[in-house]
Amino acid sequence: MGVNYGSSPQAITSVFGRTGAVVAVADDYEASEVTDAISGLVSSTDNGIARWSGAAGDTLEDSSVLVSDDGDVTIPTAGQLFVPDGTSALPSIKFPGLCGFYGSVGGNEFFTRNQGGTAYVINFKSTYTEIISVLYAGLSTQSATVPGISRGQDANTGISLPGSDIGHLIAGGVNSFQWRSTYNHSVLPLQFPSLDDTARGALTPAAGLVIFNTADGNLNIYDGTNWILPDGSVT
Repeated sequence: MGVNYGSSPQAITSVFGRTGAVVAVADDYEASEVTDAISGLVSSTDNGIARWSGAAGDTLEDSSVLVSDDGDVTIPTAGQLFVPDGTSALPSIKFPGLCGFYGSVGGNEFFTRNQGGTAYVINFKSTYTEIISVLYAGLSTQSATVPGISRGQDANTGISLPGSDIGHLIAGGVNSFQWRSTYNHSVLPLQFPSLDDTARGALTPAAGLVIFNTADGNLNIYDGTNWILPDGSVT
């Protein structure tokens, strides 16, 4: 069965505005010669993300944001990552599971979300940092000499919360201060600052300050006006 062209096919006599025999030349089929083609890139950065230039939808430009073959995203040193505000239920940055980070509406606050995804754990504000809960050793491992909250470089100094209504301040594995719901007390001997009369005179004391005066060999207690000896006399 033959194909009926209706009339004899005609030879192409022009291409890209050139007339005569069709002969390919360098730079044929550039974006400027093709309707609705994307243009703009002469070269590109390896692994760089292409970005739209302008709003016409036909021009791309290079980017310094990189995505590696393994999926690693690199933002340039001067670049910033902007994410929207979030909530404890919908953090702006989320990790596998339920943990994440989010900022407050209006800024100046930054939160971390807990594993349960129901509340924030740490609130960083422009004026202070509020810690709602922290990771610490279980109650079974905390004691009067083993802190549950400590610096990573100094594991035997910190705070221990070994039971209900009781806490310890620990330094070097030694319980130095204990507080309870009913009383507070120092476990170790209490050392007051040792000053002579000259050093005492250089202080700007507040009422209640206690020092050991090396000149008279007594505790000196500031009552808001005078330094008082334990017997109540003024020194």
